[in-house]
Amino acid sequence: MYLLLKRYIEETHCRGDLFLNGTHICKTLELPDLDNANNVSCIPEGIYDLAPHNSRKFPETFRVLKVPNREAILIHSGNKLTDIQGCILVGLKFAGTGKATFITRSKDAMNILRRTLQLPAELEITNCER
Repeated sequence: MYLLLKRYIEETHCRGDLFLNGTHICKTLELPDLDNANNVSCIPEGIYDLAPHNSRKFPETFRVLKVPNREAILIHSGNKLTDIQGCILVGLKFAGTGKATFITRSKDAMNILRRTLQLPAELEITNCER
């Protein structure tokens, strides 16, 4: 399976669209691009393998593997930029602006991803112009 994240970088965050085998499945929200700095930046463009991740805090989520100089990057539910430290949030709609941007219906989007994504899978991240 193949996930494509088309990401739009803004000053305070990154908005994205996530496609599974060519079909749009949800929106994404990430921290801004700060040169891959730990805990405060989105991860670089590239192609990554995905693996299952299951913990008390993040049950039934997905780990993004082999991110340069980074560990514990997950795709998980959440709504605000303060809910992440470099991970990728999924949701169905955006609201707010600037640092107050958030994503809604995150649990619904995560459930869609859980039902449709079969591992092994690759995630390709590309930065797009607005």
